[in-house]
Amino acid sequence: MNIKNVTSGHLTLIRKGHLPHEVIFFVTNKCNSSCSGCFYRDRINKPIKELSLEEIRMTSTGMGRFYSLLVSGGEPFLREDLPEICHAFYRNNRPNLIFIPTNGLATRNILEKTEGMLKTCARTRIILAPSLDGVGKTHDDIRGVRGGFRKTLKTIEGAVKLKERYPNLSIMINTVVSRRNYSEIPKLMDFIKTRQGINYHSVSPIRNKAGRASEESPTPRQWATLYKILLGYDIYYLSKEKVHFLGLNLKGKRKIYSLIETGIMGQGFGFRCLAGNTIGVIEPDGDVRLCESTGPVGNLRDFNYDFRRLWFSEMAEKRRREIRNCSCIHPCFLVHRIVYNPKTLLRTALI
Repeated sequence: MNIKNVTSGHLTLIRKGHLPHEVIFFVTNKCNSSCSGCFYRDRINKPIKELSLEEIRMTSTGMGRFYSLLVSGGEPFLREDLPEICHAFYRNNRPNLIFIPTNGLATRNILEKTEGMLKTCARTRIILAPSLDGVGKTHDDIRGVRGGFRKTLKTIEGAVKLKERYPNLSIMINTVVSRRNYSEIPKLMDFIKTRQGINYHSVSPIRNKAGRASEESPTPRQWATLYKILLGYDIYYLSKEKVHFLGLNLKGKRKIYSLIETGIMGQGFGFRCLAGNTIGVIEPDGDVRLCESTGPVGNLRDFNYDFRRLWFSEMAEKRRREIRNCSCIHPCFLVHRIVYNPKTLLRTALI
């Protein structure tokens, strides 16, 4: 990955009139777990008409080249044509990264589909991101699946073996922290650190209030304490990677953690949100959102799958103006605030 080219893109793609640099695509709302703090819970397993593979192909042809595709859900691997979907974007949009979070429960299915993508998207880095929210029972309780921790570890072990044959695969562990599992995060981080083949371990606070205090984000004081611990693990992982796929150095990670603390405290960030500019969201039924927390600005089916026309529609432009000063703590959008900000880019990006 040529970071100089990536950085150049960061500086230019913020200009008005550009299509997104990163696309978050919820390929399905189906899920085989029941996570207590899921921000998507009101849409999980509801009856919808998902975009077909052909509809996705038509959409991708008009989206231009973008740097990264984040394939989300639900559980993305429940979509049977997931490898074909990723190949459509690979062929039409040439992303440098395809990032796929997973609950890791269906090991054989996940590994088979991942290998298929590694073969057909050979010039793109595939980042498989299994979720672990605690060790053993803690993880199972949060994810609502008995034996889920064991199953996810089996998936991780299989993915590490795939890495031996496919150099375009990276493995990143995703952890969501709440007041429920806050005290166990260092134990989990140590557990993951001892395992071979892991490229990175990402920890971010839960994004919604699920109705119980235990499921809320850590307090500002808890997060301030935790992020100092996380920086030690960042030093470990960043030192192993010649070029880190997140595109941030240690200063960049420290900035992200600091912004999260500010967001948890309910304070503004002082610089604009880039949702709807450098990053955007497609729902499984074709709705397009500027971010995951705002309403849809239109549906691809109503725009004859012309993403560009929808992206620059009157409704989309109106919504962009409304969310400029948002201070949510979604890590994907926080990264964009930093790497597309000329004031912070040169200090925090890997260039």
